[in-house]
Amino acid sequence: MLHYGMPRLQIPEEFVLIIPKLVCILCDCAPITQMNIAWVLFMLSEERNQHITKSSFEQSNIITKLSEFMDQSSIHKTRELVLLTAGNLAIYSRENRINIVGSGFASKVVKVIKSYPRDEVMRSAFITLSSLFITHNDLNIEFIKELLPTLSDILNNTTHFEIIKASCKLLTYLSSGTPEQAQCLIESDAITKLLDMSELGSETACKALSDILFSCSGQQLDHVINDCKLFQRSAIILSEHKNSSLCFAISNIVLDHHVYIQNIIESGIIDVLYELFDDDARRCAIITMCIIISYSNHGQVLYLVDSGCIESLCRFLFDDFDCILEALDCILSSGDKIQKLTNSGNPYLNEVEAFGRHKMEILCRTKPKASDIINKYFS
Repeated sequence: MLHYGMPRLQIPEEFVLIIPKLVCILCDCAPITQMNIAWVLFMLSEERNQHITKSSFEQSNIITKLSEFMDQSSIHKTRELVLLTAGNLAIYSRENRINIVGSGFASKVVKVIKSYPRDEVMRSAFITLSSLFITHNDLNIEFIKELLPTLSDILNNTTHFEIIKASCKLLTYLSSGTPEQAQCLIESDAITKLLDMSELGSETACKALSDILFSCSGQQLDHVINDCKLFQRSAIILSEHKNSSLCFAISNIVLDHHVYIQNIIESGIIDVLYELFDDDARRCAIITMCIIISYSNHGQVLYLVDSGCIESLCRFLFDDFDCILEALDCILSSGDKIQKLTNSGNPYLNEVEAFGRHKMEILCRTKPKASDIINKYFS
């Protein structure tokens, strides 16, 4: 929706002839005329008019002119329209995205975000930056390093929800870009800021943090886990705010990097997962617990059993969690291996029998896995 009461129009095809002239005089006319020119250029750049304006824009040196305009003082509405026009041009082509960064326009957008007091202008700046992320390779590392401190400052100092949401979205884009871009993000203090905000209850920050964790490589996770104290702080966030996206991010870390299970155990997250079993976040907590069990070594399984995982999971055997049956199978399998090493009985068999056997016998009618467990361990 366009602001200021200016209508959206289907631009006549003849208007493309005036694009070079409008671009040429944009920086040299009176403020009110600048605003009218900026409005026309914005309307011409809209998606519905791309079939008649794309080549005309590319031939008019418009990106350079828009960059020059950003150095001038101007009416807020004009600056917003110029930002939105650049965002539309970024969507047009990879060449435009490279030019927007290379011309210095993108750096000027970052300065707008740093200093502009008007929410409308700042929102337009974020729309333009988001358009640059269509192809992550179009952003050079120097620009990324310039952008990250600004996003961190916004997360630290801004209370406007839409601006925070846009900042988090850009951080998420960066995490899924090239490895070098993701590394810049990891080495910045942005993740610490997201953790700070997540501890204060920001769902937006927590979702961005979770998305970033999904994209991290093993080496990058080492930094986040050790330097940012990810698991210790996640335990606090999960306990106080019951965030499902963060819970699933932790389970994904376990799936891809089993080595971190011991870190998770030592962080106190296991106790928090038990708390979530009685909360709205129950489903993700149960799945996460089952994944942790499935990839644990014998010592870790022993710890989890001693903490009460068998009884806790068996409570939900009728709730259509196939992962619980898989987790119980892993526990009993670990017990069988201990039995062979020690020439004693399976140390987990009695507890599974007490809390889960009857339910599994009922489930045998519909769940082949339940039947497998009964036949394998209780026959």
